Amino acid sequence: MRGESTTRKQTSIHDFGVFFFICVYRVLNALFIETQFDPDEYWQCLEPAYCLAIESETNCAYTWEWTRRRNDNDNIDITGIDWIDDAMYGPVRSFVPILPTYFLYKVLLHFTIDTTWAISRAPLILNAVVVSAPVDFGVFYVSRYIGDVAIKKESSRQNFHYWALFASLTNWFNGYALVRTYSNSLEASLLSIGICLLCKELFDDINEKEDFQVRRLAQLAFILGGLSVVIRFTALASWVPIGLALCWRRKSSCSKLYYLWNVCVIPAIIGIIIGCIIDRHFYGFWAIPFLGSFHFNVLLDNGSLYGTHPFYWYILEGLPAIAGVLTPFYIVQSIQCWKGQDNKAFRTLSAVIVSYIVLHSISGHKEFRFILPILSFISILAGRCISKFLGEDSLSLQSRRKGGLVVAAFLLLNYPHLAFLARIHQRTNQVNRYITSHSSLINKKDLSVHYLMGCHSTPVYSHLHVRREIDGKSSPMPIDVWYLDCSPRCRKDPRLTCESDHFSSDPSEFIRKRYGLDKGECTNSDAVCIDDEMTKSIPDFIAIFEEDLYRDGSKEVQDLLRNDLGLEKISTKFRYAVKRVSLKKLSSTKDDSLEALIIPFPVIHRVLIIEFEHIVLFAR
Repeated sequence: MRGESTTRKQTSIHDFGVFFFICVYRVLNALFIETQFDPDEYWQCLEPAYCLAIESETNCAYTWEWTRRRNDNDNIDITGIDWIDDAMYGPVRSFVPILPTYFLYKVLLHFTIDTTWAISRAPLILNAVVVSAPVDFGVFYVSRYIGDVAIKKESSRQNFHYWALFASLTNWFNGYALVRTYSNSLEASLLSIGICLLCKELFDDINEKEDFQVRRLAQLAFILGGLSVVIRFTALASWVPIGLALCWRRKSSCSKLYYLWNVCVIPAIIGIIIGCIIDRHFYGFWAIPFLGSFHFNVLLDNGSLYGTHPFYWYILEGLPAIAGVLTPFYIVQSIQCWKGQDNKAFRTLSAVIVSYIVLHSISGHKEFRFILPILSFISILAGRCISKFLGEDSLSLQSRRKGGLVVAAFLLLNYPHLAFLARIHQRTNQVNRYITSHSSLINKKDLSVHYLMGCHSTPVYSHLHVRREIDGKSSPMPIDVWYLDCSPRCRKDPRLTCESDHFSSDPSEFIRKRYGLDKGECTNSDAVCIDDEMTKSIPDFIAIFEEDLYRDGSKEVQDLLRNDLGLEKISTKFRYAVKRVSLKKLSSTKDDSLEALIIPFPVIHRVLIIEFEHIVLFAR
């Protein structure tokens, strides 16, 4: 007994060391990121969390996902049950995934340490520790459990969990997306924690008379599963097959039904109720966002307004892209486990991956980050394949050479494009940093910023937070922010034209009408005419893409901003995204500004021409 206790203590200390290392790695990962991947990381987390924490109706940017409500035009009864129909037409976003950021903001504001940097960057660091690190540790823990219990007779299992962890840590998409404040990241974390809690039930030998603690851990896992469904209803694609796999392991039909109801269904319902109570508190009424999301994306198919892909896109493009170098290892291991050449534990994980991909493939609207939660399972399968590839004797010269090749391949095929995407492409925050660091802000009572750019191209209030002192009192500066609308209301109605589309089609006309420069009668037949109540006062700053500023080589838009609105162009241009990459001719002149940007890659600079899309800032 003493020896077993000592072993457990050593394992706990080792696990703490591994988790601490993962936390440090992911925090550095978060600090390394200087770009935007998808607007949702700001607009569906930081912005609503900031609205809640700051408790202000002015410094607030809720998108349509949060403000969607049933109105008089929504007179079609879907189920005939009022509260369900109200939920169907209600909000599509839950407050559950933004709680970590919300509580962080409350702490920062309470202790008046809410600097611009802290408000904009601290959520990423917090997410690295409380969301991303558990995913990586879950890969390590589950792999080790499978190795100790399911494949304990093989010597190659000894390094299996380390290779799985290595695969997860070095995967470029985990480094690029997992640390960001997406609901997909939290779903991945809850799934990873849930699998850790279910290890004994899912991978160990069947024991109908299992102890009370094991059963309670399984129930806790499905409570987390219920919360996952509240966050994203598509989480059912992972938790339903897990529940069915657990029930299938029971011997009798009665025990299967008993387990399904008491361990899977009831705890999941409890998790859903907890999520609904949280949303009831913050919304102020009973909202069921996952029903609203189901209605909007599935029944109405409005997700297709934001782009569509064919059914097979995840299989042929999405999954290989995010898995990267893990793909061949994952495919080989999947084939072997389905052929019965490896333990059934891997077949269970593979089945969850397949069901997740199939369900997400039904929807026309597809994104890479939607399948982020299954990357941890892919890392486990790939880690198993790598350990078998290296052979039984991990200390042999041949095995070490193979291991070195695997490490080199993973580093070379993951980190270069991670560095490009995380540091160079879509640097949205530079323009906001300039605005908040402008010396004239100290003496202003308030601030106004207009973004004449693509829909949600940059974050707003969460990256424009400035604390100033007036009459000895310290408080956040009031900021008036305006950005172009591109909500589904105008996208799906052919009679309406979105502000973003109107501006894109004719920037100069839009500016004249929006800022009251054109007082002539509106003759348009659609709803792009702007009345006096919709005209905007001249702001302190206007941000605009350079290609819109000089559309077709014309300086008309620039002249409007300068001469008619009285704004001055800031000399600094802010690099936003890479437009084009081409080979450099030997006679090409040297671009010092570009070389300064990619100084770690001087060879690239000498052979490639990289053209950037820029943001131009005008100020009063």
